Amino acid sequence: MYHIALKKASQVWFLNKDDKLLFEQRSLVDKDKAYLLNGEGIDTDHFAYAPIDYSKRSFILVARLLFDKGVREYYEAARKLKKKYPQVSFKILGFLNVENPMAVSKNQIWEWAESGVIEYLGFANDVRPLIKDSTCVVLPSYREGMSITLMEGAAMGRPLIATNIPGCKDLINEDETGYLCAVKDSNDLAAKMELIINLDKDKLSQMSLKSREKIFKEFDIANILPKYEDVIDSLLNKKHNS
Repeated sequence: MYHIALKKASQVWFLNKDDKLLFEQRSLVDKDKAYLLNGEGIDTDHFAYAPIDYSKRSFILVARLLFDKGVREYYEAARKLKKKYPQVSFKILGFLNVENPMAVSKNQIWEWAESGVIEYLGFANDVRPLIKDSTCVVLPSYREGMSITLMEGAAMGRPLIATNIPGCKDLINEDETGYLCAVKDSNDLAAKMELIINLDKDKLSQMSLKSREKIFKEFDIANILPKYEDVIDSLLNKKHNS
Protein backbone atom coordinates (compact mmCIF):
# COMPACT_ATOMS: atom_id res chain seq x y z
CA MET A 1 0.00 0.00 0.00
CA TYR A 2 2.87 2.39 0.76
CA HIS A 3 4.41 1.63 -2.63
CA ILE A 4 1.16 2.63 -4.31
CA ALA A 5 0.39 5.60 -2.06
CA LEU A 6 3.84 7.19 -2.27
CA LYS A 7 4.70 6.41 -5.88
CA LYS A 8 3.49 9.75 -7.26
CA ALA A 9 4.32 11.87 -4.22
CA SER A 10 6.56 14.87 -4.91
CA GLN A 11 8.00 14.65 -1.39
CA VAL A 12 7.48 12.39 1.60
CA TRP A 13 8.06 14.01 4.98
CA PHE A 14 9.17 12.13 8.07
CA LEU A 15 9.09 13.33 11.65
CA ASN A 16 12.06 11.25 12.79
CA LYS A 17 15.15 9.83 11.12
CA ASP A 18 14.42 6.22 12.06
CA ASP A 19 11.18 6.12 10.07
CA LYS A 20 12.88 7.84 7.14
CA LEU A 21 15.69 5.29 7.14
CA LEU A 22 13.26 2.36 7.41
CA PHE A 23 11.25 3.52 4.39
CA GLU A 24 14.42 4.06 2.38
CA GLN A 25 15.89 0.68 3.29
CA ARG A 26 12.69 -1.10 2.30
CA SER A 27 12.47 0.92 -0.93
CA LEU A 28 9.08 2.28 0.06
CA VAL A 29 10.14 5.78 -0.96
CA ASP A 30 12.81 7.20 -3.26
CA LYS A 31 15.65 8.70 -1.27
CA ASP A 32 15.52 11.91 -3.28
CA LYS A 33 11.88 12.34 -2.25
CA ALA A 34 12.39 11.62 1.46
CA TYR A 35 12.61 14.70 3.66
CA LEU A 36 13.26 14.90 7.41
CA LEU A 37 11.27 17.47 9.37
CA ASN A 38 12.00 18.06 13.06
CA GLY A 39 8.52 17.21 14.22
CA GLU A 40 5.53 19.45 13.64
CA GLY A 41 7.11 22.23 15.64
CA ILE A 42 6.32 23.78 18.99
CA ASP A 43 5.36 27.37 19.79
CA THR A 44 8.10 28.26 22.26
CA ASP A 45 6.42 31.60 23.02
CA HIS A 46 3.21 29.90 24.06
CA PHE A 47 5.10 27.21 25.96
CA ALA A 48 7.39 29.71 27.65
CA TYR A 49 10.19 28.86 30.04
CA ALA A 50 9.03 28.43 33.65
CA PRO A 51 11.59 28.04 36.46
CA ILE A 52 11.44 24.82 38.45
CA ASP A 53 10.42 24.81 42.10
CA TYR A 54 13.53 23.19 43.55
CA SER A 55 11.95 22.64 46.97
CA LYS A 56 10.05 19.58 45.75
CA ARG A 57 10.19 16.78 43.18
CA SER A 58 7.22 15.74 41.08
CA PHE A 59 6.70 13.87 37.82
CA ILE A 60 3.92 14.13 35.25
CA LEU A 61 2.86 11.86 32.40
CA VAL A 62 0.69 13.63 29.82
CA ALA A 63 -0.87 11.29 27.26
CA ARG A 64 -3.94 9.53 26.01
CA LEU A 65 -4.42 6.84 28.63
CA LEU A 66 -3.33 3.84 26.60
CA PHE A 67 -1.18 0.99 27.84
CA ASP A 68 1.17 1.45 24.88
CA LYS A 69 1.93 4.95 26.17
CA GLY A 70 3.68 3.19 29.06
CA VAL A 71 1.06 4.11 31.64
CA ARG A 72 1.38 0.79 33.48
CA GLU A 73 5.18 1.05 33.59
CA TYR A 74 4.87 4.58 34.93
CA TYR A 75 2.57 3.38 37.72
CA GLU A 76 4.85 0.46 38.58
CA ALA A 77 7.92 2.73 38.68
CA ALA A 78 6.03 5.23 40.85
CA ARG A 79 4.93 2.44 43.20
CA LYS A 80 8.55 1.39 43.72
CA LEU A 81 9.76 4.94 44.29
CA LYS A 82 6.87 6.02 46.52
CA LYS A 83 7.99 3.57 49.19
CA LYS A 84 11.44 5.15 49.29
CA TYR A 85 10.43 8.77 48.56
CA PRO A 86 6.92 9.30 49.99
CA GLN A 87 7.22 13.08 49.55
CA VAL A 88 7.58 12.80 45.75
CA SER A 89 4.40 13.07 43.66
CA PHE A 90 3.61 11.14 40.47
CA LYS A 91 0.86 12.65 38.33
CA ILE A 92 -1.07 11.46 35.28
CA LEU A 93 -2.95 13.81 32.96
CA GLY A 94 -5.04 12.56 30.06
CA PHE A 95 -8.32 11.38 28.58
CA LEU A 96 -10.15 8.39 30.00
CA ASN A 97 -12.63 6.30 28.01
CA VAL A 98 -10.53 6.43 24.84
CA GLU A 99 -12.03 4.22 22.11
CA ASN A 100 -9.05 1.94 21.78
CA PRO A 101 -8.44 -1.71 22.73
CA MET A 102 -5.27 -0.57 24.54
CA ALA A 103 -7.15 1.97 26.67
CA VAL A 104 -6.66 2.01 30.43
CA SER A 105 -10.01 1.61 32.14
CA LYS A 106 -11.50 4.18 34.48
CA ASN A 107 -11.59 1.58 37.25
CA GLN A 108 -7.88 0.88 36.82
CA ILE A 109 -6.93 4.55 37.04
CA TRP A 110 -9.07 5.09 40.12
CA GLU A 111 -7.59 1.99 41.74
CA TRP A 112 -4.08 3.36 41.18
CA ALA A 113 -5.10 6.80 42.46
CA GLU A 114 -6.80 5.41 45.56
CA SER A 115 -3.63 3.47 46.40
CA GLY A 116 -1.93 6.84 46.94
CA VAL A 117 0.80 6.08 44.41
CA ILE A 118 -0.33 8.38 41.60
CA GLU A 119 -2.48 11.50 41.32
CA TYR A 120 -4.93 11.44 38.43
CA LEU A 121 -5.47 15.01 37.22
CA GLY A 122 -8.17 14.31 34.66
CA PHE A 123 -8.01 16.27 31.41
CA ALA A 124 -6.99 19.89 30.85
CA ASN A 125 -7.36 22.16 27.84
CA ASP A 126 -4.23 24.03 28.93
CA VAL A 127 -1.42 21.79 30.16
CA ARG A 128 1.01 24.63 30.94
CA PRO A 129 0.09 25.19 34.61
CA LEU A 130 0.39 21.46 35.26
CA ILE A 131 3.75 21.18 33.54
CA LYS A 132 4.92 24.27 35.42
CA ASP A 133 4.00 22.59 38.71
CA SER A 134 6.11 19.52 37.84
CA THR A 135 9.83 18.84 37.95
CA CYS A 136 10.04 16.38 35.06
CA VAL A 137 7.87 15.18 32.16
CA VAL A 138 7.82 11.42 31.62
CA LEU A 139 6.66 9.40 28.60
CA PRO A 140 7.56 5.68 28.61
CA SER A 141 5.75 5.09 25.29
CA TYR A 142 6.27 2.04 23.10
CA ARG A 143 6.19 4.05 19.84
CA GLU A 144 5.91 7.71 18.77
CA GLY A 145 6.15 9.78 15.60
CA MET A 146 7.48 12.84 17.41
CA SER A 147 6.06 13.45 20.86
CA ILE A 148 4.29 16.79 21.23
CA THR A 149 3.99 16.21 24.97
CA LEU A 150 7.75 15.96 25.39
CA MET A 151 8.32 19.05 23.24
CA GLU A 152 5.86 21.03 25.35
CA GLY A 153 7.57 19.96 28.56
CA ALA A 154 11.07 20.69 27.27
CA ALA A 155 10.01 24.08 25.89
CA MET A 156 8.96 25.01 29.42
CA GLY A 157 12.35 23.94 30.73
CA ARG A 158 11.50 20.53 32.08
CA PRO A 159 13.96 17.65 31.97
CA LEU A 160 12.51 14.65 30.14
CA ILE A 161 12.46 10.92 30.75
CA ALA A 162 11.30 8.76 27.86
CA THR A 163 11.85 5.41 26.25
CA ASN A 164 14.73 4.94 23.84
CA ILE A 165 12.54 4.82 20.74
CA PRO A 166 12.04 6.89 17.57
CA GLY A 167 10.09 10.05 18.29
CA CYS A 168 11.32 10.23 21.89
CA LYS A 169 15.08 9.76 21.75
CA ASP A 170 15.36 12.60 19.21
CA LEU A 171 14.21 15.02 21.91
CA ILE A 172 16.66 14.03 24.64
CA ASN A 173 20.40 14.48 25.01
CA GLU A 174 21.31 11.84 27.57
CA ASP A 175 22.32 13.30 30.96
CA GLU A 176 22.06 16.83 29.52
CA THR A 177 18.34 17.35 28.93
CA GLY A 178 17.02 14.15 30.45
CA TYR A 179 17.30 10.37 30.43
CA LEU A 180 16.29 7.49 28.19
CA CYS A 181 15.01 4.19 29.53
CA ALA A 182 14.30 0.78 28.06
CA VAL A 183 10.87 0.00 26.61
CA LYS A 184 8.44 -1.87 28.88
CA ASP A 185 10.95 -1.80 31.74
CA SER A 186 9.54 -0.23 34.90
CA ASN A 187 12.75 -0.93 36.83
CA ASP A 188 14.86 1.06 34.37
CA LEU A 189 12.24 3.81 34.32
CA ALA A 190 12.30 3.96 38.12
CA ALA A 191 16.11 4.16 38.09
CA LYS A 192 16.03 7.15 35.71
CA MET A 193 13.33 8.88 37.74
CA GLU A 194 15.40 8.36 40.87
CA LEU A 195 18.27 10.20 39.19
CA ILE A 196 15.99 13.23 38.81
CA ILE A 197 14.86 12.93 42.44
CA ASN A 198 18.46 13.06 43.66
CA LEU A 199 19.80 15.80 41.36
CA ASP A 200 21.14 18.82 43.18
CA LYS A 201 19.77 22.26 42.38
CA ASP A 202 22.67 23.28 40.10
CA LYS A 203 22.48 20.15 37.95
CA LEU A 204 18.69 20.30 37.73
CA SER A 205 18.82 23.97 36.77
CA GLN A 206 21.39 23.26 34.07
CA MET A 207 19.32 20.39 32.70
CA SER A 208 16.23 22.61 32.68
CA LEU A 209 17.95 25.33 30.65
CA LYS A 210 19.49 22.89 28.20
CA SER A 211 16.14 21.18 27.65
CA ARG A 212 14.58 24.51 26.70
CA GLU A 213 17.57 25.41 24.54
CA LYS A 214 17.39 22.16 22.56
CA ILE A 215 13.73 22.65 21.70
CA PHE A 216 14.24 26.32 20.84
CA LYS A 217 17.12 25.55 18.45
CA GLU A 218 15.85 22.37 16.82
CA PHE A 219 12.05 22.24 17.09
CA ASP A 220 10.73 25.82 17.27
CA ILE A 221 7.75 26.18 14.96
CA ALA A 222 9.18 29.48 13.72
CA ASN A 223 11.96 27.48 12.06
CA ILE A 224 9.77 24.64 10.82
CA LEU A 225 6.85 26.58 9.30
CA PRO A 226 9.00 28.19 6.57
CA LYS A 227 9.97 24.69 5.42
CA TYR A 228 6.31 23.84 4.93
CA GLU A 229 5.72 27.12 3.13
CA ASP A 230 8.74 26.74 0.83
CA VAL A 231 7.69 23.28 -0.31
CA ILE A 232 4.05 24.26 -0.80
CA ASP A 233 5.08 27.35 -2.79
CA SER A 234 7.43 25.33 -4.99
CA LEU A 235 4.76 22.72 -5.69
CA LEU A 236 2.16 25.39 -6.50
CA ASN A 237 4.60 27.18 -8.82
CA LYS A 238 5.48 23.91 -10.50
CA LYS A 239 1.80 23.15 -11.08
CA HIS A 240 1.14 26.67 -12.35
CA ASN A 241 4.04 26.52 -14.82
CA SER A 242 3.24 23.05 -16.13
